[in-house]
Amino acid sequence: MTKTSSIVRTIRMDDASVEELIKKLWESASDAERDSRRSPRYAYNVKGCVVHLQSQGGGPPTSYLVPTRDISNTGMGFLHGSFIYPGSKCIVQLISMHGTWQNVPAKVVRCDYISSGVHDVGVHFLQDIDASEFCPEAAPCRILVVDDNLAIIRLAETLLKSMNADVDRAENGEEAMKLALAGVYDVILMDMDMPTLDGFDTVRQLRAKGYSGSIVAATGMTQPGDKEKCLEAGCNNYIPKPFGREQLSTLLQSLRQEPLLSSFAQDRQMLPLIDGFIKDLPARIREIETAFASDDLDALQKACRNLKGEAGSFGFEPISASASELEDAVLAQKPKEELKKPFAFLVRLCSQARASTRSDT
Repeated sequence: MTKTSSIVRTIRMDDASVEELIKKLWESASDAERDSRRSPRYAYNVKGCVVHLQSQGGGPPTSYLVPTRDISNTGMGFLHGSFIYPGSKCIVQLISMHGTWQNVPAKVVRCDYISSGVHDVGVHFLQDIDASEFCPEAAPCRILVVDDNLAIIRLAETLLKSMNADVDRAENGEEAMKLALAGVYDVILMDMDMPTLDGFDTVRQLRAKGYSGSIVAATGMTQPGDKEKCLEAGCNNYIPKPFGREQLSTLLQSLRQEPLLSSFAQDRQMLPLIDGFIKDLPARIREIETAFASDDLDALQKACRNLKGEAGSFGFEPISASASELEDAVLAQKPKEELKKPFAFLVRLCSQARASTRSDT
């Protein structure tokens, strides 16, 4: 498709009215409707997304600036000020969270009149995308729930999965230690009052091994001073039981990070290799954390050098640059206090790294 000389706006509402309409459409969608879709959709509110719509008569395309409402790996919804025939071909110009853009061929599959001349348009992408490149909510939060009460675990799993979270479970401190040190989690929800190895000792042992991830005490211990005890043990935050949807939603929103994807994500031949790097990344993180916690600067420098080469090779240039910065600081024999910032930044970048979520890979 060739470029047109101008971009047409067809919706005459002000931004606040458009946002309110999009909110109502999102809230009116039933759970059954969402579950029936092949690929989950996520709220995606961009005021000005460019759509190049091919003319039915075969002439040059017309470019429209449209407000979007949701996105998935397989399609997108947006608002438009006139009817578009289903089957019409278009190109959607998506802007990634890093400022790069991607032209995605698509086909209009529905166009429903709402009110005041506004139509709700749904398009199907002719080739699947990775929605998390454009919408951080599309990348699931990774949660480890630790509790000896199976009813609490099932409740947390149900609530968290409805908020786009991948949930692992551990029923005791020993199991929690193994999972935490073998994977990457955005947060560990830790019950503090457990038999044998309680939450306090579990957190202390994890921190002693260098674990730097977020741990939140999720506990029924609500007496004065209990929160402070949890924080002193090494927890980053505290939520009292009984917890509900609103508490967990607020927690996830505070923890949700922009996913870091490989610069080779568009190369489908590279995707299995990228996936392999991501699977091996927890071990690399543990090496760096353990070396830093034990003041083993030789091991820290070696781990950073290895990660620098691997990350760059698989398209994670920010991780490679961060590992190089920390390695240089170690070689310069900077004091540990000055190493804390580049260390924490490197671990955070590693925890943001994700494999592709394209459904056809």
